[in-house]
Amino acid sequence: MYKIYIGSYKIEFGTDFFAFYLRRKISNMSQAKVLELYNLIDETSLSEEQLECKIIQIVDLIRFIEIYNDSILIKDFLKYNCSIISHENKSIGIVFCEQLEEIESLIATQKLLMIKEKEFLNELWIVFVKDSQQPINIESISNDHKFNLFDKIFNFNFYKQTIFQAR
Repeated sequence: MYKIYIGSYKIEFGTDFFAFYLRRKISNMSQAKVLELYNLIDETSLSEEQLECKIIQIVDLIRFIEIYNDSILIKDFLKYNCSIISHENKSIGIVFCEQLEEIESLIATQKLLMIKEKEFLNELWIVFVKDSQQPINIESISNDHKFNLFDKIFNFNFYKQTIFQAR
C-alpha cells in the first residue's frame, strides 16, 4: 500500500505510480477542498481503479475551478464521470479528459444526453487536461462532429495553470 498525506490525513493506494501522480497534482492546490470532497466518496462501493478515477476527477475539477472561475459551485461529482457544477445561474455537466484515447468512453453521447435531461443541465462542457507541455489540437477537435454535444471545449494545462477555450 502506498500513502499520500493531505495535512494529517492519509489516503492509501495500491499502486505507487498513482500515489506519485496524485502527490504531484495536489501539491500546489487546495488540499482542504480535495480532502472535503474525498471524504464524500464511499470507498467500499468502488474498485481501486474507480476510486483512482474519482480522485483524479476531484483534483482536476478543483484546479479547473480555481483557475477558470472560483465562483463555480460543485453540485455533484459522485454519480457520473461527468461532474455537475453551477455557474452563472446555469447547471452544467463537465467532463474531464486526460488522454485522447479516453474520449470514446467518456463522451458516450446517449449517456451524456440522458444525464443532461435527468439532471436538467443547461450546458455540457468538455475539458482536455494536459499535464505535460504537449498541447492538444483543440481546433481540430472542436470541428469534429462528435463534440457537437458540448457547448464549451477547453484545453487545460494543469501545471501551467492555463485554460484556453476553443468553443
